[in-house]
Amino acid sequence: IIIFIGKMFEKLIHLSGLGLLNKFFGFIVAGGKVFLIFSIIIYASSSIKLIKENTKKFFNDSIMYPILLEAGSYIVKIDTQDFVKNQAHQLEDSAREKVIENLKNETIKRLKDTNISNLQQENRNSGM
Repeated sequence: IIIFIGKMFEKLIHLSGLGLLNKFFGFIVAGGKVFLIFSIIIYASSSIKLIKENTKKFFNDSIMYPILLEAGSYIVKIDTQDFVKNQAHQLEDSAREKVIENLKNETIKRLKDTNISNLQQENRNSGM
């Protein structure tokens, strides 16, 4: 569906004479994707001690390395911390609901069993 919508926008832009603008924004989006991928790769590789020590001399004067490292760190931290917290809360809520439901069902079953045995006992006593 997204590809179809993209193709429709591409045709509309082509018909309107904005093909150059389409190529420019395509370049920006593709560059952004590459930036994000390289950010994650740089962050992951810089957290490995052996790689970090061997590449330190190459990245000392780099302009992009600190930017990529910071962006990668931000991306990785967002995914893990928020996701884990949300999953933990959902599991906790789900477990609590299941325990309450099981207790409720067990209590109802015990009450029914108690009432049935009491009625049977009364019937035996009244029949004597």
